[in-house]
This record gives sequence, structure tokens and C-alpha cells, in this order.
Amino acid sequence: MAQTRLGEIARKLAPLLDEFQAEAHGVMDENGRRDAIILKDYMMRKYPRIVIFLACADTLAELAHNAPD
Repeated sequence: MAQTRLGEIARKLAPLLDEFQAEAHGVMDENGRRDAIILKDYMMRKYPRIVIFLACADTLAELAHNAPD
């Protein structure tokens, strides 16, 4: 059951992570890679409620993938 729930969470977060990464690449291309602080601030303002969840989406997906059957 935990594996199923973890997989479900990871699947729901994956599209948000993709959107976040696309925005991040756009901002980095526009402002230069040296402006990581600007990027972080921009993303925190644009996605205030999901930044923490997105930060762990890759870990959740990996845990779901590697969980025993």
C-alpha cells in the first residue's frame, strides 16, 4: 500500500516538476546561470505552494521505483 501511495504522489508531482524545470531553464537562459538567486526568488514567488513538494519529487519517484514488491 505504501508503494502504491508513494507512486501516486510521485506521478502527481512529476508534471509540476517538469513545468518548474522548464520555467527554470527559461529564467536561467534569460538571466544567465550566475543568477541562481534571482531564479530561486522568481520560482518562490511564482510557485509558493509547490516549491517544497517539487524539491522532493525526484526522491519520491526514486523511492517508488525502488520499493520492494
